Amino acid sequence: MTFLLGGSARSDALSTIPLRLLTGFAFGFALWRITIADIVRHRGLAAILLACVVLIGLHLVPLPYNLWSNLPGHAIVAQTDKIAGLGQNWRALSLAPSQSWNALFAFLTPLTLFLLGASASKKQLQGLLPVILILGLVSACLGVLQLVGSQSNPFYLYRITNGGFPVGLFANRNHNAMFLSMLIPLLVVFASQAAARNSFNDAKPWMAAIFALFLFPMILVAGSRAGLLGGTVAAIACYFIYKAPETTQSRRVRYKEHTDKEAQIIAANKLRRNRIILFSLLAVIVVGIAIAVSRASALTRLLNDGIQDQSRLTVWAAIWEMAKSYFPFGSGIGSFVEVYKLGEPTELLTTTYLNHAHNDWLEIWLTTGVAGVVIALAALAWTVRRLVPVWFTKRWNIDLAYARAASIIVILFAIYSIGDYPVRAPSMACLLILMMLWLDKEFVEDKSAQDFNNPVP
Repeated sequence: MTFLLGGSARSDALSTIPLRLLTGFAFGFALWRITIADIVRHRGLAAILLACVVLIGLHLVPLPYNLWSNLPGHAIVAQTDKIAGLGQNWRALSLAPSQSWNALFAFLTPLTLFLLGASASKKQLQGLLPVILILGLVSACLGVLQLVGSQSNPFYLYRITNGGFPVGLFANRNHNAMFLSMLIPLLVVFASQAAARNSFNDAKPWMAAIFALFLFPMILVAGSRAGLLGGTVAAIACYFIYKAPETTQSRRVRYKEHTDKEAQIIAANKLRRNRIILFSLLAVIVVGIAIAVSRASALTRLLNDGIQDQSRLTVWAAIWEMAKSYFPFGSGIGSFVEVYKLGEPTELLTTTYLNHAHNDWLEIWLTTGVAGVVIALAALAWTVRRLVPVWFTKRWNIDLAYARAASIIVILFAIYSIGDYPVRAPSMACLLILMMLWLDKEFVEDKSAQDFNNPVP
């Protein structure tokens, strides 16, 4: 439901109303279900999320006039109050309290997923893999329908969106491309399930390959260089996730015992299946090429975006200077739009406004100050601590494949946040929390694994 209603990072999107209503019910159920033992098992991740909630709360606590008016960057509000004759009122640290309240309500969605996930079993969490892949397929197919219609066709789910581009279940084409690129390691895990059962007749590897070939053209036509780069990186990293089924001695013996007639039937079925797969691959490739060629504007934007990059660097430099004015407490979580209007350099004024810094790390520094940076660094340290045992091992099991895929996606989130704001969309925030749970679950539950060179028969 989060993916159907939470594809926009805007606070005024109408879909946030039913999403937050449903989140409220789910949050109550999660609180009823969670136990102290569940929190303790995930204490690292729980501490990070709790710190986020506390930080948002501190930004909303009313402070005495003599305190908040002397905070860095808040003098202009005090002067405005004096000119307007409003007196010495108590105010919150945040320069945009309504947006900070919105941030608190928005954070409730991924927090609810964490509470539900922490109380779930490893099998239940891993059972969400096909759900995510189906949502990815829906988003990709929806993107095709958006391409073949006009920029205002009904397949666009949000009023403010990137018309003419495949945005899928999202409002932003970059977020859709990022989401599709993150499906690549998940597809590899899906394919590796055949190795976990040591099954040669499992169609999952072929299904995953067909889906992956469909994803790349959709990422390309979105005109998102971040999505294309991330998809490429994910595809390379997947080499260290996938494991094909291995032939065991008992299987070879059983195969030799087949009669000639049975062997012919097996061979015929295999040939028929290979033909279906081949035609499916060709169909996907043809459709992908046709869409890519028809979207010349997307390719042009993909290759010639130097002017926008230069503009972003200029904006980032201005934001960095603004952050110094609010050091060390920040301007208040969610206050970027209002704060940027106050300090926007004259030479950067345009007919449009900047809704985000398009660099989440920099926006965290501006709006939350030192405390936000410390929490972000703690999250990075938590991730790095999980990466070492996940990647530096010669053993393999399906749980390890889940953990490696999750680590790739978490890293992609960190990289994408340098030039965008993927976690601001509720659906993407929930995906990040799920991946962190996958990465955490590998350590708190069964760690049995088989060596790459000694598969279990």
